[in-house]
Amino acid sequence: MALSAKDLCVDPVTRKDLTHRARAHSADCMSHSRLSVQRTQAGQASPEQHRHVEALGEILSNLNAAADVTEAFPAIAPDIISIAGCERVSLGLLDRSQEWLNPIVFNRRSAKTRRDYRVRVADIPSLVDLLSGRAFVKLDQAGELPLPAPPTPLIAGVHSTVCLPLRGSEAVIGAMVLSWRRPGSFDETLLPVLTQIADAVALGVERGRLFRKAIDSNRRLEKLCRGLVELQEKERRRIACELHDEIGQTVTRIKLNLEMISTASSGAVRTKLLELQSALADLMTWARELTLDLRPPILDDLGLVHALPLHFERYTAQTNVRVIFEHDGLGRRFDPDVETAAYRVVQEALTNVARHARVDSVKVGLWAGRDVLRAQIHDRGIGFDPDVQFASIRNCGLTGMRERVALLGGKLKVRSAPGTGTRLTAEFPLSDPAMTVGEK
Repeated sequence: MALSAKDLCVDPVTRKDLTHRARAHSADCMSHSRLSVQRTQAGQASPEQHRHVEALGEILSNLNAAADVTEAFPAIAPDIISIAGCERVSLGLLDRSQEWLNPIVFNRRSAKTRRDYRVRVADIPSLVDLLSGRAFVKLDQAGELPLPAPPTPLIAGVHSTVCLPLRGSEAVIGAMVLSWRRPGSFDETLLPVLTQIADAVALGVERGRLFRKAIDSNRRLEKLCRGLVELQEKERRRIACELHDEIGQTVTRIKLNLEMISTASSGAVRTKLLELQSALADLMTWARELTLDLRPPILDDLGLVHALPLHFERYTAQTNVRVIFEHDGLGRRFDPDVETAAYRVVQEALTNVARHARVDSVKVGLWAGRDVLRAQIHDRGIGFDPDVQFASIRNCGLTGMRERVALLGGKLKVRSAPGTGTRLTAEFPLSDPAMTVGEK
């Protein structure tokens, strides 16, 4: 990023010459860095330039690897000091009001950082200039430095300062301040390199903020999804109870009354009554199956070890696909959310097998260790490309399973290929103390 006379707030005597040199050295910061590397490799660079190139490389490497620039600053500050030859370097980020700067100060002598104070931007005119994105430079005139009272560690006791803005994508987000205690120590030809470092720091700060925003958004999304899943299961449980308690009992009473009437009737009336009884029996069967699909009461009462075999029996009766069930460590209860998720994953996976795999048997395994519950569904069917299926917006089954497992901190793995069958494995972390089956 090039510096112009407009960008540099310096004393009039030095502005013209300093601006000319800054322009000459900062026409393209990246090209400058590449040229330094090329000269170093060609043996044309002085030992000092070679040291600067190495320090600059360390700075950029640390910034690229850091998720939080403020935490990485103590690691890059010595390299900045090495390049600039300064006594102190400070990194200050503006708060949301743009009125306060929260600096981190690193001193060459103590090799320690300090971050226990704030600076009001209005107290230091040079910082006010930074809000417009300009670079403030003051050379060897400590008496004219606009120090607050009392002087802050940011600029107290110095003879030269360079204050560079951290330019964000929309506004200035802070400042990098370098300070020299001895007059004549600052080499203005380093401005392009220092500006490049400041730009890299600003980019790192914005990247870190975006990363934290993404994490916060993901947490909010996970909380919302977990709430939706809990609401869905709660509604399933309510509807299943109503089907069982209300509709089931009402249909049963009607069926009993029809049986009593049919014994006292004859001829065509009795035939019609028998037809009604058969229809009611079908309705009761449908309501029972729907209740089990929505939320089998046995899952809440006795857990996976009893709920799954019941589901397998119904599944085989409906699809003619035999289920081979293997399990270990299920003699205890798990967290209700884990039991529900494991049951739903097995249920959805078996539905996919019946629809697509073209097999007459499927293996289901459920194993519980100390820290993990693992569910696996394995078929030797026609298989598919998992990447294609996960990318398809029409395939809600696999995506729904993956999201349900992820909400509990687990992992879903799918191994499949056309013609090789499918192995789906879901792993759920176990953190809560478990109960033996039958405990409440």
